[in-house]
Amino acid sequence: MPLRLFALMIGLALAVLAPRPGAAETAGYDLGLVRTGMKLEGLRKTAWPAGARLLCNGDTDLPTNIESPTRDGIVLPPRLDGLGIIPCTLFAPTADGTWKLKATEFAGAPAQLWALGVAAKEGGEVRVAQIKLWQSDDALKGTIDFITSRLGPPNSTHDNGANWSNDDCEALIGRLKSGGILVVVTDKRLEAEIRKRIDTAQPKTGH
Repeated sequence: MPLRLFALMIGLALAVLAPRPGAAETAGYDLGLVRTGMKLEGLRKTAWPAGARLLCNGDTDLPTNIESPTRDGIVLPPRLDGLGIIPCTLFAPTADGTWKLKATEFAGAPAQLWALGVAAKEGGEVRVAQIKLWQSDDALKGTIDFITSRLGPPNSTHDNGANWSNDDCEALIGRLKSGGILVVVTDKRLEAEIRKRIDTAQPKTGH
C-alpha cells in the first residue's frame, strides 16, 4: 500500500462505515491488553501500572487537577456532549498531585493509550469502539510481530507499517510524521454508531 494512502487511512480512523443489519456479534480483535468491543468497565479494571487510572469523560469522581491533552484527551467539544461518546485516557498522579498522561506496556514497549467508548444502542452497555496506542519509532517491528501473533498475517505491510481488516474490525499501524508510531484498532460497527450520532448532531443549514 502506498505510504500516502496508508497515512490517509490513519487520518480517517473515524470515517463513515455503514452498519450491516443482522450481522453476528464479533469477538473483536484481541490484543491481550485490550479488545475491540469489550465492555468499557472491563477496560477500566485492566491491571494498569501502579497508581494509574483510566479516566473517562463524564466520570463523577475525576481528580480535580488533570492535565488533559487537547487532542485525544478526555475533554469533548461542547457539540458532542450528551451523545454518549466517551473518550478515556490513562493518567497517573505526579509528585505535585497533577494527573498527567501515563504510559502502559504494549507488545513489550511503553505505549500511551486512548480509548473511545459508545453503546451500540441507547441505554446499552458502553463498549470500546476504538483504541489508539502511541509508541516510539523503535517499537515498530516488535509491535507488528506481536499483532501478527494475535491476529495472523496482515492484509498488507510496508516499511512504515501494516494493516489488518475483516468485516467487523480493523487494525492499522504506521509511523507518524511528528515521530513515533500509532496503532489504531477499531470495531467498525461501533465506529459507525459514533459517526451516526455525530452526523445527527451536526447543525442543519438551509439554502
